[in-house]
Amino acid sequence: MVKNKRVKNLLIFFAVIGIITSTYLTYIHYQPSADIFCEELGGGCDIASGSMYSTVDGILNNFGIYVNLPIPVAVLGIIAFIFIILMVKLIEYSHEEEHFNKLFYSVFVFLIFSAYLTYGEFIVLKTFCIYCDIVKLVLLIIFFILCYYKFNR
Repeated sequence: MVKNKRVKNLLIFFAVIGIITSTYLTYIHYQPSADIFCEELGGGCDIASGSMYSTVDGILNNFGIYVNLPIPVAVLGIIAFIFIILMVKLIEYSHEEEHFNKLFYSVFVFLIFSAYLTYGEFIVLKTFCIYCDIVKLVLLIIFFILCYYKFNR
């Protein structure tokens, strides 16, 4: 379990950064002309946020599952980062090792999904979205913190 207060605070800090960035990605998904920073940061955000990789149904369509579920993938990011914060708090109050393992493996699954989105961004779309990559980097940092804690107790 996460006994170190600094580890808990770091996990929550990065999860909040993830929530803020994912919320902004959700906003520009619905208001693409509202993004004033993307061009200065390398561009490509409009391509990524308008692609099939930006919605749940677009991703499912890639796997032959045809549904009408136009939820931005960034909303999944918000949910994932809220889940991380809730799990950290649950671990803090319950002191159960099992909850830490659930958090660890959940973040690993989130990271696999993130790798799939990275493939879509760089290989398929041949673009670069700084906001998308900030979310992925934050998730990777959270995973490294969890790995460090899991294997160095």
